[in-house]
Amino acid sequence: MQEMVEHTAELQSYIDSWRFAKTPRTQVIEELASYSLETKHIPDPYSFLITPSGELISLVTGDQVKKIVNTDSYIGQTEMEALVGVERIISDVIERDDQDPGPIIWMSPEYPGVYLDLKVVVSEIVGRGKNRSLFNRAIILDLNKVDTLKFAQGLTNYSTNKVDFTSLEDIRRTPIQLNPGLHWSYIFEELVADDQFQMVREGADLLAKKRAIKQGKDLFPVLFSGEIKEVVYADYFGEFNGSCPVIPGSKTAFSYVFDNSLSLKILKKKDWECDRDGDCTGCSKKNTKVGPCSWCQSCQDADDRRQHFKQLFSVVV
Repeated sequence: MQEMVEHTAELQSYIDSWRFAKTPRTQVIEELASYSLETKHIPDPYSFLITPSGELISLVTGDQVKKIVNTDSYIGQTEMEALVGVERIISDVIERDDQDPGPIIWMSPEYPGVYLDLKVVVSEIVGRGKNRSLFNRAIILDLNKVDTLKFAQGLTNYSTNKVDFTSLEDIRRTPIQLNPGLHWSYIFEELVADDQFQMVREGADLLAKKRAIKQGKDLFPVLFSGEIKEVVYADYFGEFNGSCPVIPGSKTAFSYVFDNSLSLKILKKKDWECDRDGDCTGCSKKNTKVGPCSWCQSCQDADDRRQHFKQLFSVVV
């Protein structure tokens, strides 16, 4: 039961922080979902807005990220260097009107009292012209210091900006941009054995986030009703520790970006209803409700997901 006890303490700290900051219900649910995925080591998908000049805006708070992160500490100042570097890459993409930019990789290795593991944010610039957003995945990798350095050095073999990583602090302060073409998950998989990259290609992380959001809505009133009982959330969290909550206003650049997740809604291309009886031409199910294309709801939902994933990742799902 040790893991449950640890989650109870973490969860209570989060609840206290949310109450102190008077965090809106929708944001609490989204952060709960991110926390759930983190404890299961499932990549956490979310997005930022991008201004015409390449600056990042949080969809959760509406704030310009660069203006609200804490830079009082050494690590805060170092991570601000990286954030400026990320926005510089984005600005260059906008200025060139690059239609197929490679993903941006930002890493923060373990750091005493702050990060227990290597945390990675993979950011893909979505959209055209000045109407762009940044689609991110927050990923935790269980690598020691030596393997972290090898991993980062390996990534530079595929990067547009050739960086000579010689220390963990070099990694922390310097984002890299991978060449377009080969999907980043295959590059990561070549360097590190981890099931998370296959999950990304299959879109399983998106479905897990959507499911965690839905479960979080049911969990919200229970968590804020009084004493937390382990049985209430036993299936919601995984076997790994989550991040500790940070006092509002004290987050460094990377911790803000990594934790600032937002649900990615899988939207239908148009309103669509199963409003007549018939046989589904997708799965051949007989005597069921079908829509205009003679597809049942399950087949239509599956096609929506496939098209959405293709657009995001440029891989066949």
